[in-house]
Amino acid sequence: MEELKLTFFNVGYGEAMVLECPDSSCRGGVFTMVIDGGSAEAEEYADRSSGRVPLADALRRRVDHIDCMVNTHIHEDHTCGLAAAAEL
Repeated sequence: MEELKLTFFNVGYGEAMVLECPDSSCRGGVFTMVIDGGSAEAEEYADRSSGRVPLADALRRRVDHIDCMVNTHIHEDHTCGLAAAAEL
């Protein structure tokens, strides 16, 4: 990886962000930060036609590690999806 990459995921009422940037001191040479996590409520994702996806599902296809997780504020739709993502 030679440049910063910022990806947004539709995780419900807002977005989760994944920032990846080159850093030779991190695993795979990439520093990975996740910002906000979306909801952990299954019904939020029942209708996939909206493009909503649980953060953990999106991350499984995208990253092999997370160096840092940030929660912008303590609301269910920002916080609760981070727990499942942390288990990756």
